[in-house]
Amino acid sequence: MKVNLDSFREMMERQVADPEPQSETRRATVAAWIGKKMDESGYRNLNPKFHRDFLDYLVRFCDKKPMRGLMLVGGVGTGKTMAAAFMAALYDIEFFTANELVAAYPKHRDDFHGWLKSKRSCGNDPYMLAIDDLGAEPTVVDYGMRFELLGQVLAARYDDWRYSGHKTILTTNLEAKEIVARYGARLESRMHEMFEIIPVLGQDLRKIKS
Repeated sequence: MKVNLDSFREMMERQVADPEPQSETRRATVAAWIGKKMDESGYRNLNPKFHRDFLDYLVRFCDKKPMRGLMLVGGVGTGKTMAAAFMAALYDIEFFTANELVAAYPKHRDDFHGWLKSKRSCGNDPYMLAIDDLGAEPTVVDYGMRFELLGQVLAARYDDWRYSGHKTILTTNLEAKEIVARYGARLESRMHEMFEIIPVLGQDLRKIKS
């Protein structure tokens, strides 16, 4: 997905220079601009409540308001990846699937979390990271040891968020009990703290398109 970021960056520069909180008029202007980018990119979601909640997060992010990251939870084909990819493109955020992170592990095993932190994203949060499809990745086997790499990544991201404010975007099909079973109750509890969790309900958009 390609999004022209020039006008967005100009808007961000104006906002940084303006110490006043976002007025309703400016908020409406930002929301309209984001809505236009959604239309241009082909972004699509049929759930009106999710659309409102997601747009609200994007507008607040533009003004550095959300204190937590964003977690999109829902069934297959409901538009979670499309939404996360749109936000990543809009705000120039590094985007990985869970499978891509597992595939990158052998090359960067000596300092995997350092490698992830070397990725730079938007000016709002240079260490922000988007991770798509938690739970779809295989368990890592390294020198005979099996472990959940994404569980370790999210635990490290939790510490980064708690002590430095660096946020994460996450999508998953997993329910809470499935997250507990695979990654542990401690991480599942922390996810409620570090994310604004938005359910993505509705029909499978892929089947509707077909």
